Amino acid sequence: MNHPWTGRPLNLPMANDLPKLYWIAGGSCGGKTTLARRLSERHGFSIYDADGQRQKHYESAEPDLHPALTRQMNWQKFFTSPPGETLHYREALCAERMEMILADLSHESAESTELSGKPILVDGVYPLPELLREVTPEAPAVFLFADPPFLEKTYFGRESTLWMEEIFGECTDPESAKQGWLKAWNAVDQDRRKRAERAGYPSLIAGIETDWNDQLEKIEKVLLLPSVKETY
Repeated sequence: MNHPWTGRPLNLPMANDLPKLYWIAGGSCGGKTTLARRLSERHGFSIYDADGQRQKHYESAEPDLHPALTRQMNWQKFFTSPPGETLHYREALCAERMEMILADLSHESAESTELSGKPILVDGVYPLPELLREVTPEAPAVFLFADPPFLEKTYFGRESTLWMEEIFGECTDPESAKQGWLKAWNAVDQDRRKRAERAGYPSLIAGIETDWNDQLEKIEKVLLLPSVKETY
């Protein structure tokens, strides 16, 4: 797989250089982090929080190799850009982050961390379906997304988006800017869902009325894990 902007081959490990992995990926507000924690409690996973490694990866990025990670951003302009521009940037960002995520997960890196010794559940928005199929073809994966009403209800107000709200507050029409960003994010989610399906990975959609215990059991089936009956 090549970098979508520069065309350079991505620096990806071989499957046998990686431990046993499970992937829980997708968009924001689909329940990834909460359900990953429950899966860890029920099945003894180590969790690799891909989103939590964001700052480390930004700090180690090199301009020639990581033009998306090192791009100087006008965030107000970016957050109000058309959906196609958002998708274009996210594609390069995810490719660069996945290089770094897979490097973190390699046997050489993981053996010196708390990830060593257990199957690893990777939680984050960055995994690209085609890349997972190429590099970790035997690893079970599921993609989780929020439907538009649930995304609109839950996206803002979280700790991870407070910095965005400060930027939107500087816009001429903050509410319109927020709605435009959610529209762009929904377009990214729709693109990722289609690609996950083409790569052979199932998607689950969360909504306002979602039964999270049922959602957890569906994920266990997809990831080929034994179901554990309990109230969630």
